[in-house]
Amino acid sequence: MPKRIVFFFRTVFNKRDYIRFGFDIIRSRGYAVEAWDFSPVLRANYYRNYTPPDPVDFDGHKLYTHRKQIVDAVSGLSNEDIVVCFVGLDRDSAFIYKLLEKNNIPFGFCLLGLLPQINTHQRIIKRLYILLPNPVVSLRNMLVRLRLGMLAWMGRSQRTTSPHFMMIGGGAAKKDSRCSALDPAKVIKAHALDYDRYLEEEKLAHLNEGAAVRGYALFLDEDVPFHPDYLHSDTSPYCTADKYYGELNKFFDSFERATGLSIIVAAHPRADYKKRGNPYGNRELVFGKTIYFTKYAELILAHASTSLNFAILYKKPVIFMDSLEYSMRFRQGIHNAASAFGQKLLIVSEEHIFQLRDLSVNNDLYERYKNSYIKELGTPDKMCWDIFCDYVDELN
Repeated sequence: MPKRIVFFFRTVFNKRDYIRFGFDIIRSRGYAVEAWDFSPVLRANYYRNYTPPDPVDFDGHKLYTHRKQIVDAVSGLSNEDIVVCFVGLDRDSAFIYKLLEKNNIPFGFCLLGLLPQINTHQRIIKRLYILLPNPVVSLRNMLVRLRLGMLAWMGRSQRTTSPHFMMIGGGAAKKDSRCSALDPAKVIKAHALDYDRYLEEEKLAHLNEGAAVRGYALFLDEDVPFHPDYLHSDTSPYCTADKYYGELNKFFDSFERATGLSIIVAAHPRADYKKRGNPYGNRELVFGKTIYFTKYAELILAHASTSLNFAILYKKPVIFMDSLEYSMRFRQGIHNAASAFGQKLLIVSEEHIFQLRDLSVNNDLYERYKNSYIKELGTPDKMCWDIFCDYVDELN
Protein backbone atom coordinates (compact mmCIF):
# COMPACT_ATOMS: atom_id res chain seq x y z
CA MET A 1 0.00 0.00 0.00
CA PRO A 2 2.35 2.80 -1.17
CA LYS A 3 1.97 6.13 0.63
CA ARG A 4 5.31 7.84 -0.02
CA ILE A 5 7.29 8.32 -3.22
CA VAL A 6 11.03 8.71 -2.62
CA PHE A 7 13.35 9.92 -5.39
CA PHE A 8 17.03 8.96 -5.22
CA PHE A 9 19.44 11.46 -6.81
CA ARG A 10 23.20 11.77 -7.10
CA THR A 11 22.97 15.25 -8.57
CA VAL A 12 22.35 18.39 -6.52
CA PHE A 13 18.58 18.73 -6.19
CA ASN A 14 17.21 22.03 -7.54
CA LYS A 15 14.06 23.86 -8.59
CA ARG A 16 14.21 22.49 -12.14
CA ASP A 17 14.20 18.93 -10.73
CA TYR A 18 11.28 19.76 -8.44
CA ILE A 19 9.24 20.88 -11.47
CA ARG A 20 10.22 18.32 -14.10
CA PHE A 21 9.85 15.37 -11.74
CA GLY A 22 6.32 16.43 -10.92
CA PHE A 23 6.55 16.85 -7.16
CA ASP A 24 3.46 19.10 -7.04
CA ILE A 25 1.51 16.63 -9.18
CA ILE A 26 2.47 13.71 -6.93
CA ARG A 27 1.48 15.63 -3.80
CA SER A 28 -1.83 16.65 -5.38
CA ARG A 29 -2.54 12.96 -5.95
CA GLY A 30 -2.31 12.30 -2.21
CA TYR A 31 1.21 10.92 -1.90
CA ALA A 32 4.03 12.23 0.25
CA VAL A 33 7.13 12.85 -1.87
CA GLU A 34 10.78 13.28 -0.92
CA ALA A 35 14.06 13.92 -2.74
CA TRP A 36 17.07 12.10 -1.27
CA ASP A 37 20.30 13.69 -2.46
CA PHE A 38 23.30 11.34 -2.27
CA SER A 39 25.68 13.56 -4.27
CA PRO A 40 27.99 14.42 -1.30
CA VAL A 41 28.81 10.70 -1.00
CA LEU A 42 28.53 9.38 -4.56
CA ARG A 43 29.92 12.44 -6.39
CA ALA A 44 31.88 14.34 -3.73
CA ASN A 45 33.99 16.51 -6.05
CA TYR A 46 30.93 17.52 -8.07
CA TYR A 47 29.00 18.36 -4.89
CA ARG A 48 31.83 20.51 -3.49
CA ASN A 49 32.35 22.46 -6.70
CA TYR A 50 28.88 22.91 -8.16
CA THR A 51 26.14 25.29 -7.05
CA PRO A 52 22.92 25.17 -9.09
CA PRO A 53 21.59 28.50 -10.39
CA ASP A 54 18.13 27.60 -9.06
CA PRO A 55 18.32 26.26 -5.49
CA VAL A 56 15.04 25.08 -4.02
CA ASP A 57 13.60 25.26 -0.51
CA PHE A 58 11.59 22.06 -0.12
CA ASP A 59 10.91 20.33 3.20
CA GLY A 60 11.07 16.91 1.54
CA HIS A 61 14.67 17.45 0.40
CA LYS A 62 17.05 15.22 2.39
CA LEU A 63 20.81 15.68 2.00
CA TYR A 64 23.07 12.76 2.97
CA THR A 65 26.73 13.54 3.61
CA HIS A 66 28.00 10.18 4.90
CA ARG A 67 27.60 6.62 3.67
CA LYS A 68 26.24 5.46 7.04
CA GLN A 69 23.44 8.03 6.79
CA ILE A 70 22.44 6.54 3.43
CA VAL A 71 22.56 2.99 4.81
CA ASP A 72 20.39 3.94 7.80
CA ALA A 73 17.87 5.84 5.65
CA VAL A 74 17.51 3.14 2.98
CA SER A 75 17.28 0.45 5.67
CA GLY A 76 14.42 2.42 7.22
CA LEU A 77 12.24 2.24 4.08
CA SER A 78 9.19 -0.02 4.07
CA ASN A 79 6.71 -1.52 1.62
CA GLU A 80 4.64 1.65 2.04
CA ASP A 81 7.34 3.46 0.06
CA ILE A 82 8.15 3.41 -3.65
CA VAL A 83 11.62 4.48 -4.77
CA VAL A 84 12.22 6.20 -8.12
CA CYS A 85 15.93 5.86 -8.87
CA PHE A 86 17.93 8.48 -10.73
CA VAL A 87 21.14 6.98 -9.37
CA GLY A 88 22.97 4.84 -11.91
CA LEU A 89 24.01 1.38 -10.79
CA ASP A 90 27.80 1.20 -10.50
CA ARG A 91 30.50 0.26 -7.99
CA ASP A 92 29.83 3.35 -5.88
CA SER A 93 26.07 2.88 -5.64
CA ALA A 94 25.82 -0.93 -5.59
CA PHE A 95 25.38 -0.98 -1.80
CA ILE A 96 22.16 1.04 -2.14
CA TYR A 97 20.59 -1.49 -4.50
CA LYS A 98 21.69 -4.41 -2.34
CA LEU A 99 19.82 -2.84 0.57
CA LEU A 100 16.70 -2.20 -1.53
CA GLU A 101 16.61 -5.79 -2.74
CA LYS A 102 17.47 -7.26 0.66
CA ASN A 103 14.54 -5.42 2.26
CA ASN A 104 12.22 -5.98 -0.73
CA ILE A 105 11.59 -2.25 -1.22
CA PRO A 106 9.72 -1.48 -4.47
CA PHE A 107 11.98 0.54 -6.75
CA GLY A 108 12.31 1.34 -10.41
CA PHE A 109 14.02 3.40 -13.08
CA CYS A 110 12.95 5.97 -15.65
CA LEU A 111 14.00 6.15 -19.30
CA LEU A 112 12.29 9.36 -20.31
CA GLY A 113 14.39 10.97 -23.00
CA LEU A 114 16.84 8.69 -24.77
CA LEU A 115 19.00 10.08 -27.55
CA PRO A 116 19.46 8.53 -31.01
CA GLN A 117 22.09 5.81 -31.35
CA ILE A 118 23.57 4.19 -34.43
CA ASN A 119 24.47 0.55 -34.99
CA THR A 120 27.99 -0.82 -34.48
CA HIS A 121 28.97 -0.82 -38.17
CA GLN A 122 27.83 2.78 -38.64
CA ARG A 123 29.55 3.78 -35.39
CA ILE A 124 32.94 2.51 -36.61
CA ILE A 125 32.59 4.43 -39.88
CA LYS A 126 31.54 7.61 -38.06
CA ARG A 127 34.45 7.40 -35.63
CA LEU A 128 36.95 7.00 -38.45
CA TYR A 129 35.39 9.97 -40.25
CA ILE A 130 35.60 12.08 -37.10
CA LEU A 131 39.13 10.92 -36.22
CA LEU A 132 40.87 11.63 -39.52
CA PRO A 133 40.62 15.47 -39.71
CA ASN A 134 42.11 16.04 -36.23
CA PRO A 135 43.96 12.89 -35.09
CA VAL A 136 45.78 14.44 -32.09
CA VAL A 137 42.63 15.81 -30.43
CA SER A 138 40.66 12.67 -31.27
CA LEU A 139 43.36 10.32 -29.96
CA ARG A 140 43.44 12.18 -26.64
CA ASN A 141 39.67 11.88 -26.33
CA MET A 142 39.80 8.21 -27.27
CA LEU A 143 42.25 7.56 -24.42
CA VAL A 144 39.92 9.31 -21.96
CA ARG A 145 37.01 7.17 -23.14
CA LEU A 146 39.15 4.03 -22.92
CA ARG A 147 39.91 4.82 -19.27
CA LEU A 148 36.23 5.35 -18.50
CA GLY A 149 35.37 2.16 -20.36
CA MET A 150 37.87 0.17 -18.29
CA LEU A 151 36.38 1.54 -15.08
CA ALA A 152 32.92 0.57 -16.29
CA TRP A 153 34.13 -2.93 -17.17
CA MET A 154 35.70 -3.35 -13.73
CA GLY A 155 32.36 -2.66 -12.08
CA ARG A 156 30.23 -4.64 -14.52
CA SER A 157 29.90 -7.69 -12.29
CA GLN A 158 28.02 -5.55 -9.77
CA ARG A 159 25.65 -4.04 -12.34
CA THR A 160 22.74 -6.40 -12.01
CA THR A 161 19.49 -5.54 -10.33
CA SER A 162 15.81 -6.39 -10.64
CA PRO A 163 13.58 -3.30 -10.63
CA HIS A 164 9.90 -3.58 -9.76
CA PHE A 165 8.92 -1.14 -12.52
CA MET A 166 10.30 0.87 -15.43
CA MET A 167 8.76 4.12 -16.65
CA ILE A 168 9.64 4.74 -20.28
CA GLY A 169 9.16 7.37 -22.96
CA GLY A 170 9.34 6.31 -26.60
CA GLY A 171 9.68 2.92 -28.22
CA ALA A 172 13.49 2.87 -28.14
CA ALA A 173 13.41 2.51 -24.34
CA LYS A 174 11.72 -0.89 -24.64
CA LYS A 175 15.00 -2.30 -25.96
CA ASP A 176 16.61 -1.78 -22.55
CA SER A 177 17.30 -5.20 -21.02
CA ARG A 178 15.61 -4.21 -17.76
CA CYS A 179 12.35 -3.62 -19.66
CA SER A 180 12.46 -6.86 -21.60
CA ALA A 181 12.91 -8.83 -18.36
CA LEU A 182 9.85 -7.25 -16.70
CA ASP A 183 6.21 -8.25 -16.75
CA PRO A 184 4.66 -5.85 -19.33
CA ALA A 185 2.21 -4.68 -16.66
CA LYS A 186 5.17 -3.20 -14.76
CA VAL A 187 6.40 -1.17 -17.73
CA ILE A 188 4.78 2.26 -17.37
CA LYS A 189 4.39 3.75 -20.84
CA ALA A 190 4.70 7.50 -20.48
CA HIS A 191 6.78 9.91 -22.58
CA ALA A 192 9.88 12.08 -22.54
CA LEU A 193 9.70 14.79 -19.88
CA ASP A 194 9.83 17.41 -22.65
CA TYR A 195 6.37 16.28 -23.71
CA ASP A 196 5.00 17.60 -20.41
CA ARG A 197 6.30 21.04 -21.40
CA TYR A 198 4.57 20.58 -24.77
CA LEU A 199 1.23 19.81 -23.09
CA GLU A 200 1.62 22.91 -20.91
CA GLU A 201 2.54 25.12 -23.87
CA GLU A 202 -0.41 23.96 -25.95
CA LYS A 203 -2.77 24.63 -23.06
CA LEU A 204 -1.60 28.26 -23.10
CA ALA A 205 -1.35 28.57 -26.89
CA HIS A 206 -4.36 30.89 -27.19
CA LEU A 207 -2.68 33.35 -24.81
CA ASN A 208 0.75 33.35 -26.48
CA GLU A 209 -0.07 33.36 -30.18
CA GLY A 210 -0.65 37.08 -30.66
CA ALA A 211 2.39 38.23 -28.70
CA ALA A 212 4.88 35.88 -30.37
CA VAL A 213 8.07 37.32 -31.89
CA ARG A 214 8.78 36.21 -35.48
CA GLY A 215 11.64 36.17 -37.95
CA TYR A 216 14.45 34.59 -35.93
CA ALA A 217 16.50 31.42 -35.70
CA LEU A 218 16.85 29.75 -32.30
CA PHE A 219 20.11 28.24 -31.04
CA LEU A 220 19.75 25.47 -28.45
CA ASP A 221 22.59 26.21 -26.05
CA GLU A 222 24.18 23.23 -24.24
CA ASP A 223 26.67 25.13 -22.04
CA VAL A 224 29.33 23.07 -23.80
CA PRO A 225 32.50 24.44 -22.13
CA PHE A 226 31.09 24.50 -18.57
CA HIS A 227 28.31 21.93 -18.22
CA PRO A 228 28.20 20.49 -14.65
CA ASP A 229 28.08 16.95 -16.07
CA TYR A 230 31.85 17.21 -16.56
CA LEU A 231 32.28 17.52 -12.80
CA HIS A 232 29.72 14.80 -12.22
CA SER A 233 31.43 12.28 -14.52
CA ASP A 234 35.00 13.53 -13.93
CA THR A 235 35.64 14.21 -17.62
CA SER A 236 37.10 17.10 -19.61
CA PRO A 237 34.89 19.62 -21.46
CA TYR A 238 33.97 18.78 -25.04
CA CYS A 239 35.64 22.03 -26.13
CA THR A 240 37.45 24.94 -24.47
CA ALA A 241 35.51 28.18 -23.99
CA ASP A 242 37.80 30.28 -26.21
CA LYS A 243 37.58 27.92 -29.16
CA TYR A 244 33.91 27.12 -28.73
CA TYR A 245 32.51 30.65 -28.45
CA GLY A 246 35.04 32.10 -30.89
CA GLU A 247 34.07 29.71 -33.70
CA LEU A 248 30.37 29.79 -32.96
CA ASN A 249 30.03 33.58 -32.83
CA LYS A 250 31.83 33.93 -36.18
CA PHE A 251 29.47 31.33 -37.64
CA PHE A 252 26.46 33.17 -36.20
CA ASP A 253 27.69 36.49 -37.64
CA SER A 254 27.98 34.92 -41.09
CA PHE A 255 24.57 33.24 -40.78
CA GLU A 256 22.81 36.45 -39.75
CA ARG A 257 24.37 38.47 -42.59
CA ALA A 258 23.45 35.86 -45.18
CA THR A 259 19.89 35.11 -44.06
CA GLY A 260 18.64 38.31 -42.45
CA LEU A 261 17.48 36.26 -39.46
CA SER A 262 18.62 37.25 -35.99
CA ILE A 263 19.73 34.45 -33.68
CA ILE A 264 18.15 34.10 -30.25
CA VAL A 265 19.94 31.81 -27.78
CA ALA A 266 17.85 29.47 -25.61
CA ALA A 267 20.11 29.25 -22.56
CA HIS A 268 20.78 25.83 -21.11
CA PRO A 269 19.00 25.57 -17.73
CA ARG A 270 22.24 24.68 -15.90
CA ALA A 271 24.20 27.64 -17.36
CA ASP A 272 24.68 30.54 -14.95
CA TYR A 273 25.06 33.38 -17.46
CA LYS A 274 24.03 35.93 -14.85
CA LYS A 275 27.32 35.19 -13.13
CA ARG A 276 29.49 34.55 -16.22
CA GLY A 277 28.01 37.10 -18.61
CA ASN A 278 26.68 36.56 -22.12
CA PRO A 279 29.29 34.66 -24.21
CA TYR A 280 27.25 35.19 -27.39
CA GLY A 281 27.93 38.91 -27.70
CA ASN A 282 24.83 41.06 -28.04
CA ARG A 283 22.53 38.20 -28.96
CA GLU A 284 19.41 37.80 -26.87
CA LEU A 285 19.53 35.08 -24.22
CA VAL A 286 16.22 33.59 -23.12
CA PHE A 287 15.79 31.50 -19.98
CA GLY A 288 13.17 28.86 -19.26
CA LYS A 289 11.28 29.47 -22.52
CA THR A 290 12.94 27.06 -24.94
CA ILE A 291 9.71 25.43 -26.09
CA TYR A 292 7.96 28.78 -26.63
CA PHE A 293 10.79 30.17 -28.75
CA THR A 294 11.13 26.89 -30.65
CA LYS A 295 7.44 27.00 -31.53
CA TYR A 296 7.72 30.38 -33.28
CA ALA A 297 11.25 30.09 -34.73
CA GLU A 298 11.89 29.94 -38.47
CA LEU A 299 14.51 27.26 -37.89
CA ILE A 300 16.67 25.71 -35.17
CA LEU A 301 20.46 25.72 -34.80
CA ALA A 302 21.76 22.90 -32.62
CA HIS A 303 24.39 20.32 -31.75
CA ALA A 304 22.64 17.39 -30.02
CA SER A 305 20.47 18.98 -27.33
CA THR A 306 17.60 16.96 -25.87
CA SER A 307 15.51 20.09 -26.55
CA LEU A 308 15.53 18.99 -30.18
CA ASN A 309 12.40 17.15 -29.04
CA PHE A 310 10.61 20.50 -29.34
CA ALA A 311 11.80 20.89 -32.94
CA ILE A 312 10.28 17.48 -33.66
CA LEU A 313 6.97 18.31 -32.00
CA TYR A 314 6.65 21.62 -33.87
CA LYS A 315 8.20 20.29 -37.10
CA LYS A 316 10.99 22.85 -37.36
CA PRO A 317 13.93 22.48 -39.78
CA VAL A 318 17.28 22.08 -38.02
CA ILE A 319 20.85 23.02 -38.92
CA PHE A 320 23.31 20.78 -37.06
CA MET A 321 26.67 22.34 -36.20
CA ASP A 322 29.90 20.41 -35.77
CA SER A 323 33.56 21.40 -35.32
CA LEU A 324 36.95 19.75 -35.63
CA GLU A 325 37.68 21.22 -32.18
CA TYR A 326 34.97 19.20 -30.44
CA SER A 327 35.68 15.92 -28.66
CA MET A 328 34.97 12.70 -30.53
CA ARG A 329 32.21 11.79 -28.09
CA PHE A 330 30.41 15.09 -28.64
CA ARG A 331 30.87 14.92 -32.40
CA GLN A 332 29.46 11.42 -32.51
CA GLY A 333 26.36 12.60 -30.62
CA ILE A 334 25.90 15.42 -33.15
CA HIS A 335 26.28 12.97 -36.05
CA ASN A 336 23.72 10.62 -34.48
CA ALA A 337 21.18 13.42 -34.05
CA ALA A 338 21.67 14.77 -37.58
CA SER A 339 21.27 11.27 -39.01
CA ALA A 340 18.02 10.74 -37.11
CA PHE A 341 16.69 14.04 -38.52
CA GLY A 342 17.91 13.25 -42.04
CA GLN A 343 20.09 16.37 -42.08
CA LYS A 344 23.69 17.10 -43.05
CA LEU A 345 26.22 18.71 -40.71
CA LEU A 346 27.89 22.09 -41.07
CA ILE A 347 31.45 22.57 -39.79
CA VAL A 348 31.27 25.95 -38.04
CA SER A 349 34.85 26.97 -38.91
CA GLU A 350 34.21 26.66 -42.66
CA GLU A 351 32.58 29.10 -45.08
CA HIS A 352 28.99 28.28 -46.02
CA ILE A 353 26.37 29.48 -48.46
CA PHE A 354 23.11 29.46 -46.53
CA GLN A 355 20.12 28.50 -48.67
CA LEU A 356 17.13 28.57 -46.35
CA ARG A 357 14.80 27.49 -49.14
CA ASP A 358 16.69 24.19 -49.24
CA LEU A 359 15.86 23.44 -45.60
CA SER A 360 12.98 21.05 -45.17
CA VAL A 361 11.34 18.72 -42.70
CA ASN A 362 11.16 15.00 -43.45
CA ASN A 363 7.77 14.24 -41.93
CA ASP A 364 8.34 10.47 -41.92
CA LEU A 365 11.66 10.78 -40.08
CA TYR A 366 10.23 13.30 -37.62
CA GLU A 367 7.30 11.00 -36.86
CA ARG A 368 9.66 8.05 -36.44
CA TYR A 369 11.84 10.10 -34.09
CA LYS A 370 8.81 11.13 -32.02
CA ASN A 371 7.63 7.53 -31.74
CA SER A 372 11.10 6.24 -30.82
CA TYR A 373 12.41 8.91 -28.45
CA ILE A 374 9.51 11.09 -27.26
CA LYS A 375 6.10 9.42 -27.20
CA GLU A 376 4.81 6.19 -28.65
CA LEU A 377 1.56 6.26 -30.56
CA GLY A 378 -1.36 5.36 -28.30
CA THR A 379 0.22 6.28 -24.95
CA PRO A 380 -1.77 8.59 -22.61
CA ASP A 381 -1.82 12.27 -23.53
CA LYS A 382 -1.42 13.48 -19.96
CA MET A 383 1.35 14.66 -17.65
CA CYS A 384 4.07 12.08 -17.09
CA TRP A 385 3.76 12.00 -13.31
CA ASP A 386 -0.02 11.67 -13.50
CA ILE A 387 0.62 8.52 -15.54
CA PHE A 388 3.03 7.35 -12.84
CA CYS A 389 0.49 8.05 -10.08
CA ASP A 390 -2.15 6.11 -12.03
CA TYR A 391 0.21 3.12 -11.82
CA VAL A 392 0.74 3.62 -8.07
CA ASP A 393 -3.02 3.96 -7.53
CA GLU A 394 -3.47 0.51 -9.05
CA LEU A 395 -1.04 -0.93 -6.50
CA ASN A 396 -3.35 0.30 -3.77
